[in-house]
Amino acid sequence: MSITVGNSSPGQSTSSALRYLKTLMAETSATGAAVLIEDQVAGAGPMWLSHGSLDRLPAFSSPDAALAAVKSLSAGAEPANAGPINYFSDSNALSCTLCVSASSAENARHAEAERVERRASARRKSAKPEQQVWIALSFDSAEAQDALQRASEADAHQPCDADGWLARSLLLHAAILWDSSHYGQLLRDPTSRLPGRAEFQSQLNDAFQRAARSGEPLGLLLLNPDGFGAINERLGREQGDRAVAEIAQLLRGSLRTDEQIFRYGGAVFAVLMPASSADAVATVAGKLRESMSGAYLDGAVRLTFSIGAAVYASDSGDDACLDELVLLRRADHALNLAKRAGGAVANREG
Repeated sequence: MSITVGNSSPGQSTSSALRYLKTLMAETSATGAAVLIEDQVAGAGPMWLSHGSLDRLPAFSSPDAALAAVKSLSAGAEPANAGPINYFSDSNALSCTLCVSASSAENARHAEAERVERRASARRKSAKPEQQVWIALSFDSAEAQDALQRASEADAHQPCDADGWLARSLLLHAAILWDSSHYGQLLRDPTSRLPGRAEFQSQLNDAFQRAARSGEPLGLLLLNPDGFGAINERLGREQGDRAVAEIAQLLRGSLRTDEQIFRYGGAVFAVLMPASSADAVATVAGKLRESMSGAYLDGAVRLTFSIGAAVYASDSGDDACLDELVLLRRADHALNLAKRAGGAVANREG
């Protein structure tokens, strides 16, 4: 199983979304599935997760690949069906991609035609763009894929047969998946648009457990700009918040999609690096220290960064690192040592 979220999606909403993705696979007899929900807030990362075998879904094997696939599909010819479910098929790989309109999916929750029309009318009057959920499914049987194609042509709001029922189910799943992602957006830190400390603790626990089971290493970075408190004192907290937002934006553009970023607290940022060796973590820490240092607030201040790093590897014989809290303490201790060394230092412990 693979579960990867973009640089932002919280653990709680991801867990519920994964449950619905598993249910969708069971209902459609899919052997593998992936879902992508693009940015809902400017500067935010996408939500991407997968379950089952992705051998037949190479276009959705990672967040970056999924974004490229969706862009390609969006730029292609219009699908034959004009309903709320747009169907794209790859018969050679026995896989398909569904583009489900989230607003249409919300309508599927209500059978009354009058309420549906009022919602549609209200949306037409507003300039808010429609949200979309991209679901990719892989099959061993061509029959199941044919059923999805028929479902995309069915009236999803009036299920009366097997295809209509499946179409309605797809819309409901899309609505729930989008709601999970939207809930995660609401839980973000409003200044940095990153998940906060509570979500970091949840994701750190999940990542540590996965690393312990899989045997893959797990890296953790804690970043802190040196002398950041002087910004609040000299320029005010509003400018301090602006600097935090600039740092967060630069961090998002400096890391891979599967490296999750959090605002740990104050001006301390945390980065989870799954399947990253000690050497890889040290390399990234060094590059971040150099690339993040520079001018902020239109040149009003210059910042350097201290970074603390820690790595858990189950095959290293490190019995002292028994849980994620030990890993966090090691990264925090390494950050403190970097600060004591005068700042602008990347230090690793463990």
